[in-house]
Amino acid sequence: MIDYIGIARKAVECDDMVKLLEGKGEYHCEFFYYGLAGIDITDWGSILSRGIYVLYNEGGYDYIPDMIIEAIKEMCEGDVEEVYCAFRVFFCAVMYERRDFKPAPFHISEQIKPVVMQAVFNNKEKLSKCFDWEGWRHSDGMWGAIKRWVKILQEDYDTCSEYDMEEA
Repeated sequence: MIDYIGIARKAVECDDMVKLLEGKGEYHCEFFYYGLAGIDITDWGSILSRGIYVLYNEGGYDYIPDMIIEAIKEMCEGDVEEVYCAFRVFFCAVMYERRDFKPAPFHISEQIKPVVMQAVFNNKEKLSKCFDWEGWRHSDGMWGAIKRWVKILQEDYDTCSEYDMEEA
């Protein structure tokens, strides 16, 4: 069993938020989901819901939202995998912030949305040529995966309607 709280606590206390959100090294949390088992991708949903949010709710970690926002900004300046990770953290944050049961204890999605989406659009060509992680399922690679996730955000979570992924 993965100790998400312990992993989150170590990342926060060692100022390793980028490594945590990218699932690097000791912060990697294997992702088991519809055919993605065994692919070197981290479990952003569990890191947020079972790790970061639980740690935040323990108290004494009021600075976690700011750490995440700064980490996302840094990731958005990185390579396509870092941009993809930033997008997936954004996607998961929206899901947890908008649900009716056990909502997120803090909200960051609206703050990180512009920087994440700008990074996605700036990296469209590279994302389209990257078939790692979920990119293998789409003829246009990770760009196709992100288009699918944005459509879900638009239809199910009433956000990102200002972004036209088809016309980009």
